[in-house]
Amino acid sequence: MSGQEIERMIDLMLAVGIDGYIKHPREKKELPIGGIILDKGGRIAEEVILEDSVGCAVELYGFLSSVMMNLQGVSEKRVVFLPGHHKLTGVGELARESGCQEVYLT
Repeated sequence: MSGQEIERMIDLMLAVGIDGYIKHPREKKELPIGGIILDKGGRIAEEVILEDSVGCAVELYGFLSSVMMNLQGVSEKRVVFLPGHHKLTGVGELARESGCQEVYLT
């Protein structure tokens, strides 16, 4: 993503109000989006999300990933942020077909 697209994504997540955040292993620094950073402790993200959200509604925000696919049955909402150039790649269509809402960061 471009710097501008990252800033747009951050603004959108701040507007939603993020409760918990699992940092992707390839992220160099945490995004300033609020919410507590959830420690995976060697577990996969799906396990952490399920454990941390017991009794709560789950909404997921991020890139199209196995987490978005695997938690389809337990999340009320799954929003996939996509760089603008993905309008041409079919990734948005895949997100939509899997029941996610796609948001292009243009």
